[in-house]
Amino acid sequence: MQPKCIAIASAKGGTGKSTLAANLAVQAVKDRAQVSFLDWEPQGSLTLWWTLRGKPDNPMLERDIDDPVETVDQLKQDGVDWVFIDTPPDGVDELERAIEAADLVLIPVRAGLFDAHAVELTVTLCKDRRVPFVFVLNAVNPKRGALNASAIRHLEKKGKVLSAQINDRASYVTALNKGLSAAEHPDGKQAKPAKAELDALWKAVKLAVKRGRS
Repeated sequence: MQPKCIAIASAKGGTGKSTLAANLAVQAVKDRAQVSFLDWEPQGSLTLWWTLRGKPDNPMLERDIDDPVETVDQLKQDGVDWVFIDTPPDGVDELERAIEAADLVLIPVRAGLFDAHAVELTVTLCKDRRVPFVFVLNAVNPKRGALNASAIRHLEKKGKVLSAQINDRASYVTALNKGLSAAEHPDGKQAKPAKAELDALWKAVKLAVKRGRS
């Protein structure tokens, strides 16, 4: 399998980038892939999660990096199958460099005015660098159907919106506190719906990478 890199990117904080990075990394490990993630985010959220997980070798963490492009290239040469980059919410240069390193940019968006309009910078950088990108609706409230539909319509004018989405569930937060993905939540009733969402999202992301390369 040819190594691939996914940057989870947004120029706005609070969109759930770190949560998605951790959960998708676990999904990739379940595919029996060698996985690494780059904590390119100043708060070190993924570093904390990885420490709580027990500092595993898979997924492994790259924290104090100087340049994501060089680091990703080296990881691919070292045989890593999937690399995930968690990006900062500000700093255009840092965001642009992470996008340059990626085979696909996953842009998480919460349904609402501010998130919908905050995608402009990330989309522009992706287009300038000719890096494929897709949107994923995150922390969705299913009861707000009109708002969700409006957000999707707005995003579809700019690019592809994945049909798979992540609902607003406590399991994503409580699992992270234990160094787990939501699909690994010790409460089976909470793990089951999260697992279904993550399985669908991971399948959609892999397909988007494949299509992006072609």
